[in-house]
Amino acid sequence: MKTSIFLIRHGEALKNTLNAYSTLSGQEPLTKFGKYQSECSANFLLQYYRNHKPQNVEIYAANDKRSIESAEVISKKLFIQYKKTDELLAFIGRESDGKLADDLYTEKPEFGKKVQLYRAGLLSGYDVPWPAGNTKSMEKKMQLFFERNLLNDNSMSIVVTHKSIITCLSMIILKRYNNYPKDYYGYIDIPVGTGFLFEISDDMLTVSMLNFSQAKKESKTDVILRDGIIVFPKSACAVCWKDDCLLLVYQVRPNKKTFELPGGKIELLESPIAAAARELKEETGINAVEGQLIYSLDLDQSISFHRTYLVEFKGIKTLNECTQNAKWIPFEEVEQMINVGEITHAPTIVAFLKRSIWRKERKEFNDTYI
Repeated sequence: MKTSIFLIRHGEALKNTLNAYSTLSGQEPLTKFGKYQSECSANFLLQYYRNHKPQNVEIYAANDKRSIESAEVISKKLFIQYKKTDELLAFIGRESDGKLADDLYTEKPEFGKKVQLYRAGLLSGYDVPWPAGNTKSMEKKMQLFFERNLLNDNSMSIVVTHKSIITCLSMIILKRYNNYPKDYYGYIDIPVGTGFLFEISDDMLTVSMLNFSQAKKESKTDVILRDGIIVFPKSACAVCWKDDCLLLVYQVRPNKKTFELPGGKIELLESPIAAAARELKEETGINAVEGQLIYSLDLDQSISFHRTYLVEFKGIKTLNECTQNAKWIPFEEVEQMINVGEITHAPTIVAFLKRSIWRKERKEFNDTYI
């Protein structure tokens, strides 16, 4: 018999960014980075499929939103329909559902200690009193799934699920083909968007760890909770001056209407300058060149963290497409709007203050040209 089994942990979802112990609702979608991870895994699997040409390919997904969204990306790439199944859902206990890991360990310190020992490789998973259920009962259920679905000759099986299920299936395969101790249940660290490839040929087992995405998540694209601090996505704003007038966009915010710099969050693998140029185009219709990073500010560092970059553009390719919401506002009028509270957007105020300093120092302006 020759078969290939891919055990893939779903891409990053909101649950993972919040460090929740178990699912918040089963409906947390993938983050943008999670979608990128899924696309990378799909590309790898497509190449593997083309190279090995298995007779049969099956894709199984745990029946929850983050696993299904990951499987859908793979399914579209391989043109193979996935099968969603409740068997691949992680065990969920009422005592742990939706709780942050640190909060659960504080409520149940003895359980928290055993989890840490298990993850350090010093305790078997059989000896941890999991809130969601017994490890051996999960192992028994996964043994049936493994024998029924994953042991087909000349086949390629792709399982998209959760860390606990991947660990359980890995234990089953290792105990069957690699003399892993029958009475021990080890911990396997499986980051989101990664997985294992188990290749079985005539009862010989080859195991490969798979990290599909080479890019690191350097800029967050979703709000996360880190050490009690809410971390917002990094953002960029476009600063354009012309004839001592600042380009602002009319925005309707909750309980407030205001003028702000064009801007928004920095997307995955995007530079602040590229993000500012994109947001400027989207919000005003203006194409800009010669962007230069002039300032970065942290809007808060106590209960939240949000870094914004100010990018000044010296060149505009066209002004004919400028939207109705965009307006060139004279320096003195901007100052008045700030003083009376019509402008409260911090990056806009900082851009104005930078201009004020240059005016006082009588620096020569190199304003935006049309």
